[in-house]
This record gives sequence, structure tokens and C-alpha cells, in this order.
Amino acid sequence: MERDDQRADDGHGGKANDFDGEHELQIRMLNAFRAAVARGDDKATLAGLFDNLIEFTTVHFMSEQVLMRFYSYPGFDAHQQEHDQVLEQLDEMDARFRAGDEAMTAAVADHVQRLLVEHIGRADQALATFIGQQATAGAGE
Repeated sequence: MERDDQRADDGHGGKANDFDGEHELQIRMLNAFRAAVARGDDKATLAGLFDNLIEFTTVHFMSEQVLMRFYSYPGFDAHQQEHDQVLEQLDEMDARFRAGDEAMTAAVADHVQRLLVEHIGRADQALATFIGQQATAGAGE
């Protein structure tokens, strides 16, 4: 059940940062999994969707972390902790899903989506602002 109010934007009608295409895809992948659970799709289909979501999210977080290190982002530790929290929730969702607990899978998926949307709008926006300031400062040198 994809909802437009759960899209990955900055809350002001604009895009949060250069990773917005990835953020949008991440939310779409989560929505596709949630919709497949709601439809009662077969376990193999659900497993494929979920595995893709976990792999994509892991790689996306790694690329953000590389960028944070490159720019010596002072909020790195807190940002990484949020990534770890989302990945832990995805692990919990995976365990619930593999145990056949669809109601809890859906509830955890809703929680993960709230975490992601909040993280994108706040932590990733702060990162984008910092990188923009660093890039502007570097361009003037």
C-alpha cells in the first residue's frame, strides 16, 4: 500500500540531497514489500522483495558513510547509529517474516518506514547541508 505521504522528501516540497533518487527507491521497495504482504503474495516473492530491500539499504548506507568520511562529517557517529538502528529493525522484520508472523512483519515494516522517512528528512538533510557548505567553501579556494 504505497502512500504519497510517505515519500522521501524534505518536508518542504524539495529534495533532501543528492541521494534522493536512492531514498525514493528505498521507500518504493519497502512499499512494494508491504503491498505484497497485504496481498498475501507467496513466500518466494516476498523473500525476493525483502532481500532486495536489505541489500539496497545496506549498500546505500555504506555509500552515505563513505561520503561522510570523505567530508569529515562531525555527525558521523550519530548518523551511523541511525543506520544501524534501521538495519536492526530490518533484521527484526526479516526474523518475523521468516517465522511466518505476517501481522508483526507489517507492523515492523510500518515502523521501519517511519524511521526511514524521519531519518531522510532530518539526518540526511543535515548531511546534505554540511556537504553543500563544504563544497561551497572548497569552490572559493
